[in-house]
Amino acid sequence: MTSSTMPVLPGRDASPAGTGPVPWRGMLWVTWRQHRGLLIGVLVTFSVAVPGMLYAGLKIHRDYATLAACHPVNSAACLNLSNWFHTDWHPAVSQLLTWLFVPFLTTQDITVLSPAVFDTRDLAYAAWTLTAFCLGAFFGALIRRVIPAMAATLGGYLLLGALTWLYLQYHYPGAAFWPRQLFESGWLLAFSALLVAGTLRLIRRSVA
Repeated sequence: MTSSTMPVLPGRDASPAGTGPVPWRGMLWVTWRQHRGLLIGVLVTFSVAVPGMLYAGLKIHRDYATLAACHPVNSAACLNLSNWFHTDWHPAVSQLLTWLFVPFLTTQDITVLSPAVFDTRDLAYAAWTLTAFCLGAFFGALIRRVIPAMAATLGGYLLLGALTWLYLQYHYPGAAFWPRQLFESGWLLAFSALLVAGTLRLIRRSVA
């Protein structure tokens, strides 16, 4: 393929003298062309999931209110209602859904500071989601191979999660929910900013 027949990225000079770093507009165009199916699929999935979560959440809270109002608690009717509540709803409820999971905190004797709940609620969940995305982008730009980059991202994410939880348990054992949420989400946001800066540096170096 000669230079006269090579495809030209939007915003890039087609002449040999115009070679150089790829403009950001051209990189965004290529990214969209290569991943538009995934991006559209994510948007469609969220468009369907959000109404479904809203409907399920309203139904769960109504059923929980009925269960909480049942007396005496140890009666056969209340026990059957409790068993029905867990059997009917819990296997379909993700720990990532803060609002949906609230009724199960009391019925399963766990708190918002439990490991399985704390990082899936409020600011921490958003911060960990952003960090996971930034980790994936950084390792992808660094390794440039999909499978090794995915493995590195998963390993890095798990290591960060373990270290963060151990630090919180050691330094914030008696702290309330929101101070711990603010600390964890704050440092994750700063770390994500560093990952973004490192990713941009790697990309600029690779296309220079």
